[in-house]
Amino acid sequence: MDWTKEYRMFHVNIESSIGRGLLLYVQDSLYAEEAKLSASFEEQLFVKIKINSTDYFLVGLIYRSPSDNTEEKNECLRNLITEASKMKCKHYLIMGDFNYPNIDWDLLCTKSENSAEQKFIDCLQDNFMFQTVTKPTRWRGTNIPTILDLVITKDENAVEDMEYQSPLGKSDHCVICFKYVCRAILKSGPKKRKTYRKANFAGMKKEISETDWESILESQSTVNEMWRQFRQKIEDIEDKYVPVVTIRPSRKTKMPLDKETVTLIKEKNALCRKYVATKDPNIRKKYNRTRNKVAKFVRKARKSFEKSIAQEAKTNPKKIWQYINSKSKTRQGIGELCVDPKNPKSNKTEVDEEKANILAVFFSSVFTQEPEEAIPELDKRPIKKEWTELRIL
Repeated sequence: MDWTKEYRMFHVNIESSIGRGLLLYVQDSLYAEEAKLSASFEEQLFVKIKINSTDYFLVGLIYRSPSDNTEEKNECLRNLITEASKMKCKHYLIMGDFNYPNIDWDLLCTKSENSAEQKFIDCLQDNFMFQTVTKPTRWRGTNIPTILDLVITKDENAVEDMEYQSPLGKSDHCVICFKYVCRAILKSGPKKRKTYRKANFAGMKKEISETDWESILESQSTVNEMWRQFRQKIEDIEDKYVPVVTIRPSRKTKMPLDKETVTLIKEKNALCRKYVATKDPNIRKKYNRTRNKVAKFVRKARKSFEKSIAQEAKTNPKKIWQYINSKSKTRQGIGELCVDPKNPKSNKTEVDEEKANILAVFFSSVFTQEPEEAIPELDKRPIKKEWTELRIL
């Protein structure tokens, strides 16, 4: 499978000699478009990803060259971040190599109050942004390891499971992997899936047994080429004998609407298109009346829907939590945990496996330890009067 077909590529200065170049891949199932910012900073790339009908997720890439450390260039960078933070987006994620080695990110300070690094920190704080990288990302020879690569957000809890992996090739910068938690809508086009329950397994078995595998594999020079050829042949046979069906997205609304409300919504949309085409003020007045009526009906339907969920909270709690989670913009997971729960000043971990072990140790500590020997028997007590009937009024 060619994975590049599933992603859309955004790039800057890849085909030119200007700067280092920036490259960003976005999964094709997401609605994404490049965002043009007016700040005069060459090495920058911003993409807006649609996460619901009204909100966007802004993803930015920035490279700041250490050789071009003029006050003008640093000011352009700060203006760029300020402009990005003021865009009407729900989530913000800015990444890149900023080449500010003299910043102490634990204390949020630098060696000089008037330095470009301190002004950069002030810029982030003025725009209510957080820098989430906590470990050195660049080292070379005898140089002191420093944090040059930054991950900047407006929600410090949205970045999870950050890992610092070994550099690629001959690079001296580590690879940073992390998860950014938010909800996004996917393209609702038809999807194709294989229906294995209707597959012709007898035909597959027959063709696999009749295939001359020796001649196919002997023509390959390496084990990897043999594996690719074998896999390709199996996939071709699978495509031949397993039928494919097209699954179209469901058009059911999350909140049930009655027929009258649906008719009003269609009428409102038709009046909107008509007004855009004619600019007739009478149509505008009619549209406003219909719009207000739709809003009234939708509010009434939502109130009735939420009331029905609340009434079923005891018998069907899953339904109410599903509705609550659908209204949440982000999913909050388990944050950092102290390695030593008894010492709040101990190191903290972000690794899921280590957090699971810490929680397991804590939960097991409150369990009652039953003795391994036989359970003692209670002495029999004499029954003075036996209850043969018990009535509860």
